[in-house]
Amino acid sequence: MDTLMTSHLANEELTAAAERILPVLGGLYGGDPVLLAIVKASEGDVAWIHQAAGRELGSDLTDPIQLADETRDNAFTTLRDFAGIWAKNGAANAAQREAGGRLRAVFAKHGNSLHRTGYTVESGLMGALLADLGSESSRRDLETLGLTASCQRLVAAQAEFERLWGQKFARPAEAGAPPLRESVPALKRRLNLLVDVAAEVERLNPSTETSELLAKLNEIIKDLTAPVQARQTREAKEAEAEAKAAGAN
Repeated sequence: MDTLMTSHLANEELTAAAERILPVLGGLYGGDPVLLAIVKASEGDVAWIHQAAGRELGSDLTDPIQLADETRDNAFTTLRDFAGIWAKNGAANAAQREAGGRLRAVFAKHGNSLHRTGYTVESGLMGALLADLGSESSRRDLETLGLTASCQRLVAAQAEFERLWGQKFARPAEAGAPPLRESVPALKRRLNLLVDVAAEVERLNPSTETSELLAKLNEIIKDLTAPVQARQTREAKEAEAEAKAAGAN
């Protein structure tokens, strides 16, 4: 069983992870009242976190936010892929290939897969990316490749997502919701406990009845862990590059 890296998940990523994992754990622990109670408590933690963040489950803003996120993801991948194509286009002239290479490096700097992260993490990475794409040199490269309009669509998509996200947080949290400083650690602690128990079940008492659920759980955890590990690797490389640059100065 892979390790669930809850300590490295942003709140939005944590609740998304819990919403995928808890149904599987509920099936796995259906015959154990104590563990099932922890599963139910974790589901309550997720609800409290949503409420403390100013969003009720089933909010009428959920679908528009998801659509806005998909729109900016599509705008991001379109611009990223076109820049990459120009960098390798044998029919392009040298100036075009060089412009494509510089833009491709900008995307790589902030993460070619940043659209696969959680809402809040993606917003931070996207903001930094757009700042770089707004530099004078990047604007010239975009114009050289005819990608200015594509970049403007990405800017607009990011702005629309942030507008909807801001509306969500402008809504008051439901009365009685515990603060995030209480509900987030509680959810992490319970998820880690439940996954650790599942790992012991896998090691000590595997059975036909549980094997499918354990395999599904492990698949979900691997899927959740991959972007976290990629982010850690990228951050480590960036920190190393910054340290080398500082040493050179």
